[in-house]
Amino acid sequence: MAERQQSPIRDSDITQMFQGRQPQQYPRTSLVIPEGSWRRISVPSRPDLERETAERLGEFEPLLSTDRMVLLTGRSNPKLAADIARCLNFRLDFQPYNIFCDGEVHIRLGENVRGKNVYIIQSTARSADGKASVNDAIEEVRLMISAARRANAEKIRLIIPYFGYSRQDRRNQSREPVSASDTAQMLMDAGADSILTMDIHSPATEGSTKNPIDILYGNAVLLPAARRLSSDMTNVKVVSPDTGGAKRAQRFSELLGLGRHVTVLIKDRTQDNQAEVQDSGERYDGKDLYIPDDIDDTCGTTIGVGELAKRKGARSVTFFATHGLFSRDSSKRPASASLRLLRSEGVDRVIVTDTVAQTREILENPKVQIVTVAPLLAEAIKRIEMNQSVSSLIPMPPKEPMSKSKSRSRRKAA
Repeated sequence: MAERQQSPIRDSDITQMFQGRQPQQYPRTSLVIPEGSWRRISVPSRPDLERETAERLGEFEPLLSTDRMVLLTGRSNPKLAADIARCLNFRLDFQPYNIFCDGEVHIRLGENVRGKNVYIIQSTARSADGKASVNDAIEEVRLMISAARRANAEKIRLIIPYFGYSRQDRRNQSREPVSASDTAQMLMDAGADSILTMDIHSPATEGSTKNPIDILYGNAVLLPAARRLSSDMTNVKVVSPDTGGAKRAQRFSELLGLGRHVTVLIKDRTQDNQAEVQDSGERYDGKDLYIPDDIDDTCGTTIGVGELAKRKGARSVTFFATHGLFSRDSSKRPASASLRLLRSEGVDRVIVTDTVAQTREILENPKVQIVTVAPLLAEAIKRIEMNQSVSSLIPMPPKEPMSKSKSRSRRKAA
């Protein structure tokens, strides 16, 4: 039986095969957001996450002239990722992902990442609609790292504005994990090359991994808001809500030009999410109190300190926090954190950044003001990509001139 010969493929056959199809155009730099996050997460005051705005952003030239960079994000805070991309003038591309019936997430990167530097922007916190938990956010980051690594990405850098589990930075009792360092190490073991985060609860976490962890601080965006509140800074007094935040309060006071003297309150934590503030005995007659902290979770400390300060004669109380979680402790406090803030007469305003996506209830709360960290993180990404210093983005107090006596003593010691 004669063998069947296969006819060669002619050029006309190839032309006919692809006739009417347009080649897929890939932008030089793009933000890959899994499709579904912008549909699932309701951000009433931010319509910029819609497809129309995303397409308009593509009309601008990228700020970074590089074709070796891709941004990814998950469900935790797509609004912040979109704002960062807009600051960098990146085109937004929405790519699909699936949520199975049992809750499993299936991620597929729609952008070619071979040989590119991949930046994954994801706060490890719950989403605004509550459908994605802290653990879901961490798992999404880990799966995106795995997908990028298996797709031969050159570098995988994590931009984690709020680092979940950072408060579990030590063992309080036996048979407990150190969750902060364990979580960081897990992400590094998955294939991440570095982590950039903001106001991590314990800076000691930076030394828990061999790979670098860079830390930025919310003072860069909170200080301008603090200066706009009061025209007379001499009437402002900085108070630390606990002993652990004393250095943070001193730095905040120095950057405002008020010196290093601050009042430190004593806070007894009876159990998780439960704390009692002790009276320091100091009066605040007619003073405007600024209370800086890293995290505002259930607002228990915020309300306790505010009510104590008002009883001591404070004229106004403003709470500053980099991460506004505003969690609901249903077991002890049936009312939400937002509602308890409205009912409390001890707190005049709470100023937080947008490292964590907020619910409609928080966005519409007149006592809550949100300032964005998108330009700060965009500048950090640009500097990382260009191998420039990131630590110069940290606000530093002005150096005091050295006195003559100190100068003489240093010369003698030399």
